[in-house]
Amino acid sequence: MEIVKQVIVKSEELHDQLWSKLATLTENGNHSPITALFISSLNDVFDLHAKRVNAGLRNRIPISIFVTLYFVAFLAMAMMGYQAGLNGKRSPIAGLVLILTFAIVLTLIIDLERPRQEIFSVSQQTIVDLKNKLSLTP
Repeated sequence: MEIVKQVIVKSEELHDQLWSKLATLTENGNHSPITALFISSLNDVFDLHAKRVNAGLRNRIPISIFVTLYFVAFLAMAMMGYQAGLNGKRSPIAGLVLILTFAIVLTLIIDLERPRQEIFSVSQQTIVDLKNKLSLTP
């Protein structure tokens, strides 16, 4: 987590540098269409950065959702056991399917909540390609 915070700080420092370059550019009276495009692009970069930081660090699934999911799983399995007790027989296949289904759903939700666990990963190749292109431009 500390590395992520350092990267965010470095990114914001780069934003400040870009903004100061833009301020210098506009103070010199350069109000060309290219300058307007640069301003628009820079605003888009800042907005995307804010969205990524919010999505990655601040927008978390509340603990109450997790508690509810575990309670529903527990309740479903308890009711299945109760029903098996009333009938006098149980279905091991149905029990296994129920347990596996809840386990898979909870695992998916937790992995989506905490992407650094990398059980299921989303490719970041697009960002890597963009970084490589930017490093090649003068």
